[in-house]
Amino acid sequence: MSAAAQYCADCKASRPRYASTTLGIWLCNRCYGIHRNVGAHVTRTKCVGLDSWSTQELHRMKSIGNERAASYWESQVPDGYIRPSPKSTNEEVEKWIRDKYEKKLYCPRDSPPPSVPELPEKPTSSTPHRYKQEQGVNFNIPLPRMKVIPTSSESGVGGDEDEFGNFMQAPS
Repeated sequence: MSAAAQYCADCKASRPRYASTTLGIWLCNRCYGIHRNVGAHVTRTKCVGLDSWSTQELHRMKSIGNERAASYWESQVPDGYIRPSPKSTNEEVEKWIRDKYEKKLYCPRDSPPPSVPELPEKPTSSTPHRYKQEQGVNFNIPLPRMKVIPTSSESGVGGDEDEFGNFMQAPS
């Protein structure tokens, strides 16, 4: 278990519940919102317990993580620079995130960001799974144990149904 996964990659708030699947980092609620505003061309975000996750996204989170990402994205932060904390203002945190990922002010210009080899797709399904938190599982660590719930296309259920039954039809 990585200790870095217990803290937000950008402001160090504890117990992150979100992630940037493109950057491979864990995020708190505030930083998640800022990442969403930065845009999907820079960072794509997901909620740990609610969103669908592909096998490749899970692999990226486990392979990169907060520490490896920081070693790249923060490698050229000036000496004495005060990084944001959970007590920083929203404006301070947003400036840090935009400077770090959008403007790329603190990373090496001559090397690409951390990446991981693509996993081969399973021939039986290219549809992402929905993962639900198992009772008692700590979602603050890379690749938390998750129970796979097949998507409707994998379970043979019609597109308007989910595990709660058909909710699209009005009662008779």
